[in-house]
This record gives sequence, C-alpha cells and structure tokens, in this order.
Amino acid sequence: MAGRPIVAISMGDPSGIGPETCLKALLTRQIHDVSKPVLVGPLMILENIVALCNANAEIRTISADEIDCAPNEVGILNIIPVDCPRLSEIVLGKPQESGAEAAYISINKLTDLAMHQEVDAIATAPISKKTVRLRYPGFIGHTELLRDLTDSHNVLTMFQLGDMRVFFLTRHIAMRDVPAYIRREYVFGTLSRMTDCLNALGLDEPRLAVASLNPHASDGGLFGEEETREIEPAIQEARESGLNVYGPVPADVVFWLARQGKYDAVLALYHDQGHIATK
Repeated sequence: MAGRPIVAISMGDPSGIGPETCLKALLTRQIHDVSKPVLVGPLMILENIVALCNANAEIRTISADEIDCAPNEVGILNIIPVDCPRLSEIVLGKPQESGAEAAYISINKLTDLAMHQEVDAIATAPISKKTVRLRYPGFIGHTELLRDLTDSHNVLTMFQLGDMRVFFLTRHIAMRDVPAYIRREYVFGTLSRMTDCLNALGLDEPRLAVASLNPHASDGGLFGEEETREIEPAIQEARESGLNVYGPVPADVVFWLARQGKYDAVLALYHDQGHIATK
C-alpha cells in the first residue's frame, strides 16, 4: 500500500447524493488500487448512509496523525470526523441550511489537511450551492471557496478526459456577463498560466487551442467582434512570447480535435462550453 497518494474526500451535502456516492465508490477495488481514500465529514451521516444502503462496511474514525497507519482495504471506511451542529434536522432529499453548514465545515477541514500536507489531494462531493449561499452569503462554488481558504490568486479550473485537458477562462457567471471577460490581457494571461500548469504536469511544450466564442469563430467579424478584437491579438501575443497556441478554433470542433490528439489542452471561454464537451 505504500506510496499510494492519500486522497481526502468530503461527502458533500448530507441530504443529497454525495454520501451514498462516496460510500459506493470506496467499496470498489479500483479506488484502493490507485489511492488511499479518507473521508472527511460528520460521522453520524456516514453511519446513517451505511445502514440505509445495508452496506457491508466497517467505519473507523481516525485523526490526521493516524492516516499513514490506517488500513487501506475495501470494506473499511476511514473517516476523520468533523463536528457539525443540527445534524438531527437533516432530511434526505431536501436541501437545508443545516446540511449546507455540514458541507461547508467539511470542505474547510479538507482544505486544512491539504494545506498542512497531511494528504496528497482532495476530492469534493456535490453540494447545493444555493443552500450554502443562504447560510454563507457570498459563496459561489468550490473553486472560489478553495481560492479564499488557500489565499490563492489567479486560480485555474482544469478538466481532464483521457489526454484532453480543458481549462476555463470564466466559470460561475451568467452568460450575459461572459463577453465582458473576453479581453486580450485576460486571455493571454490565462494561456500563460495554463502553460505553467501543464509544464508542472510534465508537458514541456504543450499545444494549446482557444475555443471561439461566436459561431464559426465569428467569420471575420460577421457574428461578433470578440475573436478579431480580443482573442486573435491575445493568441498572437502568446505566440510571440514562445507559447504554442492555435485558434480561435470553432467550439463545435475544437474539443473533438483535442480528443483526437491534435491539442494537449483547450481554453474554453465559459462554463457550459467546456463542461458539455467533457461530461
């Protein structure tokens, strides 16, 4: 078991599908073959879902200091418990503030473990963003919360499907606000940071493609001006700085081309553009 990365997993919203998904995933051999999973969250929620699913599993509570020596076996669920108030109020299938609070506290604990290098990676189960926002005004999503908890700047989101990697210029904003973010300096800066990230992952000279915003990459300005005014100059600047960038490539083909191996990564300009292609 030595050498397998320790992955801490929050169970998400206790009233949603997260706890059941985590339970069933951890009862598969594949997870344990590649990692050492550790759940982080309310112990009572895990106990309830094990009983509800009639799962053949043994729950073991551990501390952060005990992760290394904890068993990594199918059927044993290692959990670092967190104290969450009002757990008795939670009703399955009904998002509520008590569940949002439990999810939020668990994510904070998860992040603290990673920041203290007690785990190698973290994974998060689904939450109800709307409900979390009711309890914690200003909350947008996991990415933004992790950014704030780690005091990070210029964060990136990357999805990976096989050898295709998709980065996002924008994430959780309304579609009507997306064009305001399509600016030369922002596109260029994101391409630079994408290259740095891919270098860190072992790709020395990654081939990057930028998806277009408008149909047919605007056909030279026929369907919008973002490509000619902002995206193309950003790509040219990136090339002049030594980056290997293509585009803008029409969004209806760029992901297929990347899946075939023509590009190492694609810069999607908005949330659903990249999510639909990967999911």
